Amino acid sequence: MCDDMSETIQTFYRSYVINKADTPKVDSLLTLYCTVELKNVVMEALNDDDYDFVLNGCGGCIIDEKTVFVTKQSPKYKVTFKIPKYPVSSGLATVTVYVKVNTQGRISSIIRPSDNYEVP
Repeated sequence: MCDDMSETIQTFYRSYVINKADTPKVDSLLTLYCTVELKNVVMEALNDDDYDFVLNGCGGCIIDEKTVFVTKQSPKYKVTFKIPKYPVSSGLATVTVYVKVNTQGRISSIIRPSDNYEVP
């Protein structure tokens, strides 16, 4: 496994943002980049509660994939992206999530920074 997975995580997130409304593509992306446990938790939350752990609850927001950036912060990675501020304004707000990668190079958990909740 490569020491820095930033590019891989960024590729996943940018693809995810583009395809977030397409359940079969989301399923495929999660299968390709994430552990089975994480995929199952994310898909269950999307299906049951419409909550998107991958995007820190911003699944319904407009996200430009070019605003997705990943920074390695051992032992995790910081993922940031921009969404329109609420209520509607001309500015953008930055959203952050943290991800961990296992020794096989798969995203194994996602951490919501507001309360440090980690899935799975």
